[in-house]
Amino acid sequence: MGPSKRAPGGFTLVELLVSMVLLSMLMVGMLSVMRSMAQAQERVERRLDSSDELRVATAFVEAVMGHASARRSSRILHAGESPYQFSARPQELVWVGVMPARFGMGGRSYFRLALENGAAGAALVLRFAPWDGAAALPDWNAAQSYIVANAVTSFAMFYEDAWQPVPQWVNTWQRVDSLPARVRIDLVTDAGPWPLWIVPMRVLAANQPGGSRFTTGG
Repeated sequence: MGPSKRAPGGFTLVELLVSMVLLSMLMVGMLSVMRSMAQAQERVERRLDSSDELRVATAFVEAVMGHASARRSSRILHAGESPYQFSARPQELVWVGVMPARFGMGGRSYFRLALENGAAGAALVLRFAPWDGAAALPDWNAAQSYIVANAVTSFAMFYEDAWQPVPQWVNTWQRVDSLPARVRIDLVTDAGPWPLWIVPMRVLAANQPGGSRFTTGG
């Protein structure tokens, strides 16, 4: 009796099903890894964009706020009213300063840093207009603007009163004999809190006429 013939080689239906299941699981795993890598890359890009936004915005605000003027107002003052063209509240800071020439519009200007609400939500906006010597402030709606940060969820400013026995931060500036030494800006957006942001005010030389412990410009 001769040797028996072997069945031709191939896969059974069960083997094919197992192979398909394993291949599907492998593809799902690869897709999950690729999705995780794409999400990580997107987070990194968002963080880099946020870092660039923070760096540019803080540099601009610090440049214009660091050239603020202690020029006194020419209007008739009421009792207890500040002689400076300066107003500091928790969510609005108004001052007269000097726009550095590198930002395209050099010279003395009016500035306002404040929280504004728009169609896209709350934003921290710096507005500025050429200074004309008038005691009245400009129409801020017609002034040029620069958006410091979008999607703001929390914002407050504090002003350092360095003339107290122990320097302290206040949320509204009420002194009429001086101006803040520094401004602290607490800012949170939907991307998270910004780092601690303190803008120093330069000290005007004591022997300069009209001197005060505040930045002077132009």
